[in-house]
Formats: sequence, C-alpha cells, structure tokens
Amino acid sequence: MHTLIQTISRVNRVYPGKEKGLVVDYLGIKRQMNEALHQYGRNENVDGPDLETIEETVKVVKNELDIIRRMFHAFDWSGYFIGTPLKQLDLLQKGAEYIQRTKELETRFMRHYKKMKSAYPASPLCY
Repeated sequence: MHTLIQTISRVNRVYPGKEKGLVVDYLGIKRQMNEALHQYGRNENVDGPDLETIEETVKVVKNELDIIRRMFHAFDWSGYFIGTPLKQLDLLQKGAEYIQRTKELETRFMRHYKKMKSAYPASPLCY
C-alpha cells in the first residue's frame, strides 16, 4: 500500500517542464487504493463503491444513466443532437431548470449523478 501511495504522489509532483500528471485509470486497483487512503490518514469515506472490473463499472454507469434518463421522461430534448450550438445551450439550460423544479427532484438527480460519476472509470485523478 505504501508503494501505491508513493506512486500516486510522484504523479502529483511538478517540476520545470511538467505542470501536471495524470493517473489514467484505477480499474483493478481501486480497492487497494481505498485501503491505502484509509491507512495513510484519510478517514472520511471514499466516494463510490469499490469497482474492480470494467463490467461492474459499465453496469453501474448504465443503470444510473438510465435512471437519470427516465427522470427527464417528460422533457423534450429531441432537438439537441440536430440543433445549432445556440439551440443546444438553450436545451441544456431548460433541462437544468426542468430538473430543479422541486428540491426533491434536484436532490434525487444529484444523488444518481454522483453515483454514476464515482463509478465511471473509478474517477481518475488529474493533477
């Protein structure tokens, strides 16, 4: 575990000519990473489930995306993919307003969005 934390820390280091680093994915090592983060001083819960396989990740993302899609069942977003950039921005704004009609709906949307986001390729860290 110490080696894992050390490796991620090295990616984070900057020096002349290197402004940032990128951990490409955590698939297959997220459980070990969570254990290392807990062991080395991070006491709060790590976001999302320990997803060890691509299949598990895809299943969670598809499920959450389907739930979110169904939340917009009465919203007409059909023009998004054929619309001008201005029409697309307008539809995005209207979609945000639609999902914020009630606090309960907005909260439910955010819960599913966060679950999907935490599952998608184990949320790679970018530095």
